[in-house]
Amino acid sequence: TSFERLGTSNYAEWSLRMEAVLVRKGLWGMVEILVSPDKADGSKKTDADIATEHAALVAARPAAKMAEARAELILRVEDGQLAHMTSRDPMVIWETLARLHLAAGFATSLALRRKFLTSKKGDSETMEAWIGRVEKLVLRMQHARIEVTEQDKILAYTLGLPTSYDAV
Repeated sequence: TSFERLGTSNYAEWSLRMEAVLVRKGLWGMVEILVSPDKADGSKKTDADIATEHAALVAARPAAKMAEARAELILRVEDGQLAHMTSRDPMVIWETLARLHLAAGFATSLALRRKFLTSKKGDSETMEAWIGRVEKLVLRMQHARIEVTEQDKILAYTLGLPTSYDAV
């Protein structure tokens, strides 16, 4: 599978695709371990039980599978990202990349919202490409924990259209 390597501005798209690659190769369990909050009898586990089970599952990951997951991650980033990938643990690498790329401060929120609402459909851009570009911005905003409503999307779609679409 070929897709753009992780750079400084495409984390939302990259992480979605990278997760799919790791899932398909049976390596996602090296990056994310989920523990059920319920016991076999249907009762709830305590926080301590969940933490203990999680720690045991993390420790039980096979070294060969961890190395394979780490290699997949390393091969799909730009050179500028390699400094963040020195850990041997793919879970630590994934968490480090998320922490670095999921900026969600006030300035980031304003910049993303501004770009979202001021984007314009290009003259030669198809309607499908325009909608895709708006949806890509929505994905980036959602990754930055910015709520995007259906009304927001409609505004972005319509405000970005040229005057020839005024009837819409």
